[in-house]
Amino acid sequence: MDEVNLTIKSKHFIQLETMDAFSPVLMNDTFCREFHWTMSVVVIPLLSLVGMIGNIITIVMLCQGKCNKSSTLLILALALADSVLLFGINNIVLNLHLHGLVVLSETLATFAYCCYMAQLLLEVIGKVSSMLLPVVITLDRIVAVLSPFRYSTISTPNRTLVIICCVFLFSILDFSLFVSKFTFLYDNSTGFGLNSNSLFYNNHGDLYENLIAIPVFLFGPVSVLLTLIGCVVIGIKIYMQEKCRMSLIAGSSKCKTKNLFHRLCFFIKETCNRLNWSFREVGFYKKQRSHGFMITSPESAKEIEIPHLNEKLEERKTHFSVSTSSFHKGSNPCIGHSTFTENPRDVTTHVTSVSSQLKTKRVRQRQTTKTLLSVCVVYCIANTFNFLVIQYLHEPTVSARMALIFEKTRKTALVVNSICNFLFYVGFNRVYRERYRKMFAYCSHKARKQ
Repeated sequence: MDEVNLTIKSKHFIQLETMDAFSPVLMNDTFCREFHWTMSVVVIPLLSLVGMIGNIITIVMLCQGKCNKSSTLLILALALADSVLLFGINNIVLNLHLHGLVVLSETLATFAYCCYMAQLLLEVIGKVSSMLLPVVITLDRIVAVLSPFRYSTISTPNRTLVIICCVFLFSILDFSLFVSKFTFLYDNSTGFGLNSNSLFYNNHGDLYENLIAIPVFLFGPVSVLLTLIGCVVIGIKIYMQEKCRMSLIAGSSKCKTKNLFHRLCFFIKETCNRLNWSFREVGFYKKQRSHGFMITSPESAKEIEIPHLNEKLEERKTHFSVSTSSFHKGSNPCIGHSTFTENPRDVTTHVTSVSSQLKTKRVRQRQTTKTLLSVCVVYCIANTFNFLVIQYLHEPTVSARMALIFEKTRKTALVVNSICNFLFYVGFNRVYRERYRKMFAYCSHKARKQ
């Protein structure tokens, strides 16, 4: 009787994945049953739990900070997509069915089917989003590396939010197209809910296959190729920047002489600008001297009431005070109008602070680039393996046992990819590491008090 029920289940229960159509029959085989139980109940759920905890903590930390950068928003969206994928890939109803679900009433079977479709929706949304977001991340990093001065104007947070919303909307549309092939039926003889072919698929089967092939190749070869090309371009650019930096370090003595020469020219220029008022007033002095006045300094000019000269002196004094105050407020001495400070050490301090700020900004951009580049490299490997396995499972000559092994390995690769994203956030970003230390220190301190 059990063999008859298994035959009926395998005949009528058409799963949404190719391998799972043979799973109820495969459970009679000892190796397949043990392997399926180990992967579905032990390995994948434990890895998913670790990845979900890490990604949720990452989401909380990012939300507590300032999400005003495109890179931060993309990391937040990818962490959210990974969390959704890790939750949806462990389909509880599917595992219960494959391991012999008890006979249910029609109401409970309908409820189980709705739960199954809800988790499948989360899995598809997470999988599609996690496949498209690395492409967006790669394009964002290409703009940041190749055009750093225009990056803030091209990649704005509002545009990034619009792109992220479009990615999640596209994943929902892909799920709608995917499930249009199936409909729910209830078999009174077995007490199982069944996934049967829908009326749309029976009437337009060829159209459905052509439509479903578009997102499959878009998420597979196209996205991997774009990400791979972007990673190569970014890697070459980073290598060139590092090579240029090492050459500058090797010629540090020349660089110091050049910087000293530039500073000396700047001091001379500012001194001439400050003393320029005296040279401009030479003709005026000569005219006043020819009329019997002897002007030797601005102070003597103030003592003699000459309105025009006093106005020019006040104007020059105001100009110097404004330029000096603007310099002390942090204006760049090499850009814009000429500025001046009385103490040359202030110039050196200001230049040093500006250079340190630029260096810190470059280091942060380099860390962000390495983090996102590592995410994209692992994504290329996992997505390529996922696409090849899907194509392999559609071959008619594939045995049921090999299909089971490859299908569970494919899901494990997707879970590992999601976990690696979280590990890269912590491994390459010092800010995340410090936040994790503070969070664990706070939790341990609170636990000790209790």
